[in-house]
Order: sequence, then structure tokens, then C-alpha cells
Amino acid sequence: MQCLEPETQRKTKMRWNLFIICLAAFFTGGSMFLFITCVTDYVGKVLYGGDPEADPESEEYELYGQGLRTGSLGMLILNLAYVAFSLVHRRVLSFLGPKKEYLLVSAFVIGLLLSLQLTDDMAVYYVTSGVMGLNRAVLYTIPFMLANQQCHQDETSQLEHGHGHGRVGSTMALVTCALPCAFLVVCAIAGPLIDATGDPGAPMILSIGFCAVASFTFVFYKP
Repeated sequence: MQCLEPETQRKTKMRWNLFIICLAAFFTGGSMFLFITCVTDYVGKVLYGGDPEADPESEEYELYGQGLRTGSLGMLILNLAYVAFSLVHRRVLSFLGPKKEYLLVSAFVIGLLLSLQLTDDMAVYYVTSGVMGLNRAVLYTIPFMLANQQCHQDETSQLEHGHGHGRVGSTMALVTCALPCAFLVVCAIAGPLIDATGDPGAPMILSIGFCAVASFTFVFYKP
């Protein structure tokens, strides 16, 4: 009975942590996908004051095109930051640890997205794009690393008790599934949200909300 109680507590903790990991991955993914899919339109309409429905010969239409090109440059910065950070990510993880890094990057994302909403400043947009690249590296690394750790601990414990092997494959698939699910939700709500509010910045506000929920959720992860 004394052996069963710690084993039950261990399994409960593992399931809780996996639930937190999947939920955080879903909302972090949703935040990032909202930014990637909607920010070029936001730059064209809000930061440049363009209008894609204006006359093709008008200044508003030209401004929107310039905004799209600038938005694409931000996406280039995002991907370059993602590649660069991935090269040093192991060192950052060893210094901060996965939980602190996850929360720190999420805090920067929330702060910069709020600043972008309040200032409509191009410099803030470029910095936000760069930090989103860091967020992408975090999203594609930490949830899978922590899920693998949980599975390894479970497998070790099960072997000690003669209960067979853990379920690494199914667990990693579950975490992976959170990302396309987030993308599907974003695709389903982003367009209708803009139509309903008439505000091209609405997806950016929702992106802040998604990232805030992910951060709040991840606070409850128990190493």
C-alpha cells in the first residue's frame, strides 16, 4: 500500500504535466499562428493606412501593397531569428531551464504585441517579429522535450515495477496534435473575427490573449 501511493502520485503528476504541456503548446501555437497569418494584413491596413479594396490606381491601394512588402520583411526577420536562436538554444536552456525560458519569451511576446497595438510603430513591429522567431523555437522544442522527459521517467518507473514500457510515441503524437489543432482554430476564427469587428488588429489582440493563457497555464507545470 505504501508502494502504491507514491506510484499513484507519480502517475497523477505525469498526467497533469502532460495536460499542461499540451494546453500550453495549443495556446502558444495559436498565438504564433495568429501573428503569422494576419500580421501582414495588419501592417498594410493599420501601420500603412492602406486599403486593399480601394481603386488600384489610388494611393491607399499602393500603401497597402507597401505594407504587405514590409510585413513580408518582418516574416523574414522572424525566420532568421528562429534559425539563429535555434543554434544557441541548448546553451540558453542549460542556463535558464525550460520553464523559465518558456515564461520569459512569452512575457516578451505579450509585452511587444501590446506595444505594437498601442504605438503602431514599425520598429516595434520588427522587434516583435524577431521575438516571435524565438517563440517559434521555444514552441517547437520545449513542449516535446518536457513530454519526452515525462515519458522517460514513467518508463523507468514502470520497468522498476515490472509493468512494461512507457508510451513515448503516443505521448509525443498527442503533443504534436496540439499544433495543427491550434492552426485549425486560428483559420476558423481569424477571418470571421475581422469581419465581425471590422478591425484588422483584432487577431493581434487575440494573439495576446492566447499567449497570456499559455503563460498562465505553464505556471502550473511541476518539474
